[in-house]
Amino acid sequence: MRLARGVLLGVAIFLLLSMGGAVVAAPVTLPLLVLAARSTPSNGYRIAAAVVAGLTAAEVAWAVVYVTVGEQSPTIWLLPVLVGIAVLALVPRLRRPVLA
Repeated sequence: MRLARGVLLGVAIFLLLSMGGAVVAAPVTLPLLVLAARSTPSNGYRIAAAVVAGLTAAEVAWAVVYVTVGEQSPTIWLLPVLVGIAVLALVPRLRRPVLA
């Protein structure tokens, strides 16, 4: 399971560095990053997954803004920044509920 989480993080980072790959793969990678962050006991991985998920969400938000309203300032940069910060803040806080 640890290897799968590492591969997921590596693929998501690679997609972020590619031209638009993160936007296309976001419907798959974002939920998987959230699930992986929830299921790991490692705080370091949880933070790394949150950063990558936040950057992916910001890139998707940028693409949506660009397609819908064009390069209109400040929307083109403000909305992606807010979305990225929100995802970055929420993902590390998500924990798998402990079953009694």
